[in-house]
Amino acid sequence: MSSRTDGDWQSSYTSGAEDPDIDPHRFWVFVDLKSSAPDYYMMLESEAQRLIFDGHAAYLAQHGICNGERAEGGNSTHTKITTKRVAAVTALGQWHRLGILRD
Repeated sequence: MSSRTDGDWQSSYTSGAEDPDIDPHRFWVFVDLKSSAPDYYMMLESEAQRLIFDGHAAYLAQHGICNGERAEGGNSTHTKITTKRVAAVTALGQWHRLGILRD
């Protein structure tokens, strides 16, 4: 689970994977605490890993970096995850994806 009260969600690019193993029982939940009523985005862990990998690859390409180092921040592994990127993978409140609710 990752939560935020402001800005973007934060993670480490080391959590990303280009070709992650798919486990239908492992999920990430992105919790948006910006408003009075929290919003939730659920996705498979493998989807989150690919999202992080792709986001970091785009960051490197944007800065013309091919050695894997950050443009700023030295050895930091920090990466941001925007609502736009999360919403491109899953819709808001997809609780059924967890497979724990009855119809």
